[in-house]
Amino acid sequence: ESLGADHPETGAVIGRLGYYALGRGDYVAGRRLIERSIAIAERAFGPDSLAVAVAVNYFGVLEEQEGHLDEARRHYERVLAIRRRLLAPDNPLVAHALANLSIITRFQGRLDEALEQITTALAIMQRNYGPVHADVAYEHELVAAVLADKGDLEGAREQYQRAVDTYDQLVGPGRGD
Repeated sequence: ESLGADHPETGAVIGRLGYYALGRGDYVAGRRLIERSIAIAERAFGPDSLAVAVAVNYFGVLEEQEGHLDEARRHYERVLAIRRRLLAPDNPLVAHALANLSIITRFQGRLDEALEQITTALAIMQRNYGPVHADVAYEHELVAAVLADKGDLEGAREQYQRAVDTYDQLVGPGRGD
């Protein structure tokens, strides 16, 4: 109330509320809130801002969860393009966008492209965070999934084991399940 309905901070909160609505399975409310968040961010900062990228990323998650892979890809590609334009190539936000895009690419059966995207994201995460970080472990999981889909079960097992080992280092053995 103190900032107003169209204030950028209000828009950011609305986007998070939309994302949380997705977690509850309320896709109608999630879509409405996320669309509003994008509109507020675009008015406040223009169509190619980091605030817009956050809101559009939420929209990608929504489309992915609803099984609309082409729409999710379009949103994730927009997020990646914005972040690449505004951030250093090795910024973790670029890696997050690549990782999200790799999931859709994998689901669409473009496994070589997905592997390239996720290994690039993993390398960025490792350079920024070192080998023991939750994001690094998650990227190992995504690499493993692509390798498994490609039929490289030994490579997938190795990547899953790296993820487990990393989680174990973060939270203790057997607690990262």
